[in-house]
Amino acid sequence: MDHPNRIKKQCFPPYRGKHLGKEILETAEQMILADGGTKITLSAQKRVKLFYEKNGYTAQGDEYLDEFCPHIHMSKILCSP
Repeated sequence: MDHPNRIKKQCFPPYRGKHLGKEILETAEQMILADGGTKITLSAQKRVKLFYEKNGYTAQGDEYLDEFCPHIHMSKILCSP
């Protein structure tokens, strides 16, 4: 059954630039696939939209404010390796 899965990811400043975000995404995607999921959705801060696009995510809908910070919904269809 196709069901969206949702994660919350944040990389704190001292750990940025170490490619940990990419590793977190890949691990989450593998776990979702293992659980039978086929799609991942997330709420991304506008300033990191390009990061998610580089990792295969597509922006969905309009930008909105979350705690006074611009965000956008993003999603990715997952494929088994």
